[in-house]
Amino acid sequence: MPYSLDEGHSSESDILCRLDDIENPGGVVIPPSPLTPPGGLVIIRHGAMVRAFENRCPHFGVGLDAETGSLLFDWEAKHLKCRNHYARFAIDDGSCHSIDCDEAPLTPFPIRVERGAIFPA
Repeated sequence: MPYSLDEGHSSESDILCRLDDIENPGGVVIPPSPLTPPGGLVIIRHGAMVRAFENRCPHFGVGLDAETGSLLFDWEAKHLKCRNHYARFAIDDGSCHSIDCDEAPLTPFPIRVERGAIFPA
């Protein structure tokens, strides 16, 4: 996979984003790059939890942000909503919690937080 890195060999150029760049709670869209899958990433922060998923709706194959660069959340239910058809995904594991989603989850992307920055794991 082109976006994997050897453990312990991260540099400033390998940073996906800084933890301080993400509101708490909140999320950011990371555009496609050599460090990400082809559609880019969605990185979510809620309390001490930081998770990353491919920015791709498993039902429509398009970005969860509908190319707006912004994400829809239901923080009370702890869901990220697809801007295309409003399917709800759990922010902790990407599982789908909508009636019409055929249980297709988001694809997780492994990350690590180190020195206040988020890197591919």
